[in-house]
Amino acid sequence: MAFEKRMSSDDSVHWGTDPWMAVFVLYRPDMDAVERNLAVVRSLGGAALLVDNTPEPAMDASWALARGAEFLFNGNRDGIAGALEEGFLLAESRGTPWVLTMDQDSEVRSEWLEPLLRERARLPEDAGILSADHVVDVAKDGLDCSGEKRLRRMRDVMASGNLVRTAAWKAVGGFDRSLFIDQVDHDFCLRLGKAGFSVWRLVGARMRHPLGAATCHEICGLCLRSYHRPPVRWYTISRNFPRVAARHCLRYPKFACREVVHYAEMFLAMLVFEEDRPAKLRAAARGFRDLLLGRSGAPR
Repeated sequence: MAFEKRMSSDDSVHWGTDPWMAVFVLYRPDMDAVERNLAVVRSLGGAALLVDNTPEPAMDASWALARGAEFLFNGNRDGIAGALEEGFLLAESRGTPWVLTMDQDSEVRSEWLEPLLRERARLPEDAGILSADHVVDVAKDGLDCSGEKRLRRMRDVMASGNLVRTAAWKAVGGFDRSLFIDQVDHDFCLRLGKAGFSVWRLVGARMRHPLGAATCHEICGLCLRSYHRPPVRWYTISRNFPRVAARHCLRYPKFACREVVHYAEMFLAMLVFEEDRPAKLRAAARGFRDLLLGRSGAPR
């Protein structure tokens, strides 16, 4: 976690040599934001695939094609894990060695993406992921990417803004479709680690990645963050957080402890500060029940 490698600001390595493809997982997206993100990907020489997980198509292939992208309607089949899998299967079929994974809420800017692409040349051979430096609170942390960049080895990272080596994805069997959503990214990173791959962040390559409509509530000087997620998310959160923590607790006990504490904090914030608590509690109970019964897949 503490290992860092500095990147020279006058680096002359050409970042466009290895082909790469951006996979955008979309769900009722802001089409103007999608178009802006695609323009940046095109300007940096990447291919793009839009995977629409909206129950009814939010766009069509002609809209995507007119903006230099391909389109796949996934209809939320297997959730975010299924959408990512479809993107990587396409990349593998075309021999594309790197895939950029993107949430629709994250903003693609050349200021962070170009250094990320360039830094691939300095990664060790066992590198499976190179992640952008996620900025959750822009008002607090800003998005200035002009400073020195440095590589930092990580245990796990969030899915958006990640350059993933296609060979590493294949080696670990891809993303776990049974999780559907929540913990898909962390589980993938930890399985990469178990298989001998490393995960890296390019500190200073700052990417805006808001976590929904999160609000901070101060209690005794500490921020208790409330995410205001819909009830259906409490089903997958309550099923997947303990499942993934248990799956990796022997090799990664600090991760397991972190996720248990995080779940407890989210649950407390939901009970105290959020609306629609009865529905969220019922969804959480169903998720925990299905955890005990060994059920997976889409929320029930």
